[in-house]
Amino acid sequence: LKDAAAAVAAAGCDERVRGVLRIKVVEKGLNNQRLRFVQEILLAKLLGAGVELPNLIRTRRGCKFAAKCAFEQAPFDAVYDRNKTVARLRAAGICVVAGRTRGKARVARVRFPLPASAVERAAPRVEGVFQLGKGCCTLLVADTPRSARLFVLVNAAFASAARFAPAYRRVRDA
Repeated sequence: LKDAAAAVAAAGCDERVRGVLRIKVVEKGLNNQRLRFVQEILLAKLLGAGVELPNLIRTRRGCKFAAKCAFEQAPFDAVYDRNKTVARLRAAGICVVAGRTRGKARVARVRFPLPASAVERAAPRVEGVFQLGKGCCTLLVADTPRSARLFVLVNAAFASAARFAPAYRRVRDA
């Protein structure tokens, strides 16, 4: 376990990056979780912070969208190819720290939905480890050219785990 500054330094991120956003997993389906991941990563970038990807995600199996369906935990790596995703995020200019940062993350008090333009205008910088509260799933509105471009890059960075490749190819090639 490292503190935020040590984790950022170990990841080789820009020296201006000081804080780390610990991505929160919400009890929603995989699509909503991905949308939240993308928006949290985008917000971290706008705040000048790095991100800590989760080790677990929550999923529903065999529920057929039943309202009282229980959530199960699954490894992040069962759904996403972590190495490819991290490499793509870093290529997009996102600071991704490895492992877990030390200590309890403080919860940022932010009103959502939040326009990216407000974050860009304020240009706040964060330090330490923080996370966003509960809620899903429209947290950040990409309302500027820069934020829209980053949104596309971050979303495209998520690579599916290898076990999904055959199904992906069938859909792509249909």
